[in-house]
Amino acid sequence: MRLAFLGSGAAFSQERYNGAVVMDGRILLDGGAPLLPHMHRLGIDPGAVQLLFLTHFHGDHLLGLPPFVLHHALVSQTPLTVIGPAGVEKVLQTLFGLLKDAYESISTPNGRAKYDASLKARGGSRKDEAAIALKMGDVLLKKRDFPEALNKIRRAVELDATGDALAALAWCLASDPKSSAAAKEEA
Repeated sequence: MRLAFLGSGAAFSQERYNGAVVMDGRILLDGGAPLLPHMHRLGIDPGAVQLLFLTHFHGDHLLGLPPFVLHHALVSQTPLTVIGPAGVEKVLQTLFGLLKDAYESISTPNGRAKYDASLKARGGSRKDEAAIALKMGDVLLKKRDFPEALNKIRRAVELDATGDALAALAWCLASDPKSSAAAKEEA
């Protein structure tokens, strides 16, 4: 058996790619992003994959699938069998449908302008981006991935220095066992 690890990183890891493993060039275990560049880099033919096995429906195990499935459909002569938890067909249909809808809504200049205006109407995209970065940092902090958490939380503070973001930054600096004395002082 030959295993190729395409990624083993957590959902918001900035240094490792999301989870995916290819067995013997024919079985794909999970579909974390990005799949196609890593398969190409390792000399794995995406069209030769015959079985896709999904362990669960988190984004870091699914979001590499849309380009992979499209590529497989266009170049492969072999069908792709998908196995996963109950509801796998519905989850994948929903994922692909949402991606299609998102693409269609912003693929024209007019559609993109409407989308940008809707972000501004909700209070600005910086605030939204800061909230997302803070949530990502919180998840990483709970996983004790202090360097990645610190990157996300610093980004949140840079975008919108709310009390929550500043408190999260202080907590991250203080709770990292590898923090320097200067970092702990900053906290």
